[in-house]
Amino acid sequence: DTHVTIRHLFESHHLVVVWFGFVPGQGLRDHHTSSHALIQCISGAIRVESMGETVELAAGMSAVIEPHVRHALYAAERAVVQLSMTPHPSQHSLLEALRLSTGSEASGESRP
Repeated sequence: DTHVTIRHLFESHHLVVVWFGFVPGQGLRDHHTSSHALIQCISGAIRVESMGETVELAAGMSAVIEPHVRHALYAAERAVVQLSMTPHPSQHSLLEALRLSTGSEASGESRP
């Protein structure tokens, strides 16, 4: 499977919550958002890269990215990730970040 699985769980002016399903090597290339981002590893394992540092997150672990801080994340193994952003991002194209990372289009509203 070469598609990143995306499921939008909640969206308002104040908060966006999205689940991603990744296979090993997939992820979101270096990007930034105008929002605070809470990255939670639901299952599997991911690498979060930001400001020259790399953090490994296993299931149950999380990381917070401050607004306008460049970051990337990649699946070390099959992983489900919950991303919560607040307030709603005003300067970020998630779809663009996904296409850069996977080389293919995202697969809509499937369950991870």
